[in-house]
Amino acid sequence: MAYFPDGSLYEYDEMPFSLPSVRNIGWLSAVHAFPQGPTSTSFLESLKWCACNCSTQQMRGTHTCEFCDLDRIEFECRGRRAWYGSAEIWVPTEGGYFAAPNLIVHYVEQHQYSPPPAFVSAIISCCQGQTPLQDIGKKIVDEAWKQRADQ
Repeated sequence: MAYFPDGSLYEYDEMPFSLPSVRNIGWLSAVHAFPQGPTSTSFLESLKWCACNCSTQQMRGTHTCEFCDLDRIEFECRGRRAWYGSAEIWVPTEGGYFAAPNLIVHYVEQHQYSPPPAFVSAIISCCQGQTPLQDIGKKIVDEAWKQRADQ
């Protein structure tokens, strides 16, 4: 999986440009240090809800966890099987969105990744509002491609 520092501009899936209103969170790599520490149960449960209800940019395969070499980490989503490392979670924040790989759930749960406080707040707010944002990332990326083609 690609590595992007927390808070960097979103540019993924071979896009030749970035999206200034979208920030990367949780794109970890074994060769880069990352913040670790405890997170709240409410954050983890909210993050799991978002992995199921706010997924976007679904890929055809999965990414292996570089820290424990697990492949195809399965979870249940609305009564069906899904896999961490196969999609992204996009949640609204002030002035834009955060974009994270859905593998972030595994990183938090198994490797004690501690995301930035603004992301934690955005995840909890999204879950409290029970606002499913399925495919919001795809819509934003598609619109950016369209605008670029129109120029």
